[in-house]
Amino acid sequence: MRFVYLVCICFSLLLAEECQFDDSVLDGIAQMEGHPKRSFGYPYIISFNHKSDILKLTVDDRWVPIDSRTIDCLDFDRCIAVYDEIRDLGITNIDLGAYQINPKFWKLKPEEYFIFSKSRQKACEILSDLKKQYGWSWETIAKYHSSKKENNLAYQKKLKNIARNIQKEQEIEKISKPKKLYNIKVALSED
Repeated sequence: MRFVYLVCICFSLLLAEECQFDDSVLDGIAQMEGHPKRSFGYPYIISFNHKSDILKLTVDDRWVPIDSRTIDCLDFDRCIAVYDEIRDLGITNIDLGAYQINPKFWKLKPEEYFIFSKSRQKACEILSDLKKQYGWSWETIAKYHSSKKENNLAYQKKLKNIARNIQKEQEIEKISKPKKLYNIKVALSED
């Protein structure tokens, strides 16, 4: 009986973690927020919202510049070290990880910005908070990036197109893959 109870608890936790937004929206945001010179979901990115802030950072082998405002900190440990230095320097307006989450507005444990699954979950929470505050719309979803009307409209348009293309790809995958059936057995004894 304890086994069944444990299975129910685990299943409940899985449901609680599930995002209410379609994968195409979250993947679209990751695609838009990610750097075009890195692969989808690449988590070791730090972008400075004030270009001059990047010049304050110690130049060493912990990171390489990607462009005038973005660095690749190469791996998890280096990202944590660079982020620690950024905080010590008092730089607060930055975007971190695959979903480019700004810690000025969204507080996480430092390591969570650089783990794709954790930043994805936080992106979902951010979208959920926005939905509670403004209701469901593409304008609301685009507030993830910006509340300024001109930036929001451009983000909406691009995100809609990306999400639509992702949904088309998902449909093609569903059609081309044979369906798998799974038999799930639940043991009722404690043996």
